[in-house]
Formats: sequence, structure tokens, C-alpha cells
Amino acid sequence: MLLRAIEDKTFFPVGSDKEVHSDFQLIAGTNRDLSGRIVSGQFREDLLARINLWTFQLPGLRERPEDIEPNLEFELERVGDDLKQRLTLSRDAQRIVVSRLERAGALRMARVHPLQVLVALKTYAQGHG
Repeated sequence: MLLRAIEDKTFFPVGSDKEVHSDFQLIAGTNRDLSGRIVSGQFREDLLARINLWTFQLPGLRERPEDIEPNLEFELERVGDDLKQRLTLSRDAQRIVVSRLERAGALRMARVHPLQVLVALKTYAQGHG
């Protein structure tokens, strides 16, 4: 069904028995090795041929340390918006949190949970207080 939607730009919306046409562009991303999955029979070669028109490799945050702090700030703002509060960390606190998350391997995460921040700060305070 996905191949048909990509090729013909027609599909059946979920729960509908009427086919619709849509002039869409598919944007997809993965952290999986799709070529390897084709070899192992876990992904269809014909599907990859249709969706793999443009490739962009984004290294992990471990390889982009300059992006760690802005990611932390973004996530604190996002969580603050959810909580209807403004969340901020001092420079020292940010350094501590980033250091603890790096050591825990947690920078692979797409989102920072507020409890991770609190645990990192509490653990640091216990070791330095």
C-alpha cells in the first residue's frame, strides 16, 4: 500500500472505503541500516529504491558536543511549556547535567526528562557537599 501511495499518489485513508489522491512528498528518517536489513530480508529493496532519493547523515550528539547545550536548553523550555513554568539552569548546573548525561550515555536521547536533570544535580551535590 505504501509503494502504491508513493508511486500513484493515491491511498485509502484509515477507516475509509474511498480512495483519495494527494500530491505529497514523503520525508522519512531512520537510525537503522536499511541496506543491511534488505540483505537480512527485514526491509524491501523496492521500497528503499523509491524512498532513498536524498540522504543526510546526522552524527550523534557525542560527535557534536557543540549541540549538547542548545539541546538541553530546548528540552528544558519544552518541559517548562508543558508545566507552564520557566525552567532555567545556571551555567554550573548545565555543565554538571551535561557531564552526568554524557557519562550515563543518555545524550542519545531525543528528550531530556526533568527527573534526569534533578537526579544529575542531586548526585553531584551528594558527591561534593
